[in-house]
Amino acid sequence: GLDTQQIYFDIAATQLAMQKPRDAIEYLDKARKKFRQSFVGEFYSGIAYMRLKEFTNALEHFTAAEIVAKARETNRLTYHFYFELGAAHERAGKIPESERYFESCLSMNPEFPPALNYLGYMWAERGTNLTRAREYIEKAVKLKQQVKSAMIYPIAVIAIAVIVVGVILWKVIPTFANLFAGLGAELPLPTRIV
Repeated sequence: GLDTQQIYFDIAATQLAMQKPRDAIEYLDKARKKFRQSFVGEFYSGIAYMRLKEFTNALEHFTAAEIVAKARETNRLTYHFYFELGAAHERAGKIPESERYFESCLSMNPEFPPALNYLGYMWAERGTNLTRAREYIEKAVKLKQQVKSAMIYPIAVIAIAVIVVGVILWKVIPTFANLFAGLGAELPLPTRIV
């Protein structure tokens, strides 16, 4: 049959998307019993335990994911992975480790607003590295504003396109329908469908 590890991961990912981390863990545990340990299984387990606020369990699985990735799939060690690992360490109260993983994340993607914010606010709350904390938070805010600004043009283009299509459907096609009817001709099929 199609009893593959990926099916278990897909079901677990769906459960996570549906905010059902316990169900995701159940599928991931089944996969762990049937197949060899994998980065994806451990990473998803870490995400599920983070959602349950079981940070020690999350750390255990994220650490296992990192070990597997270092051994077999180094391409999995992305800035996103290190962000999640940094957040888990911070939530578990392991601040030096958290800082190290956030720094790894930012070394891979220095313009990743969630990591800049997280690390900046983490330092600010503890009263440490205040100059860097301010720089990181300001950079994150600036980057978010740039993303919002960059979205204005595509949204405007889409809005104009919707208006143009609406006018065509509301005014132009009925005009052509009347013109064709006056000539005794039939509208082309695609136009009749619209």
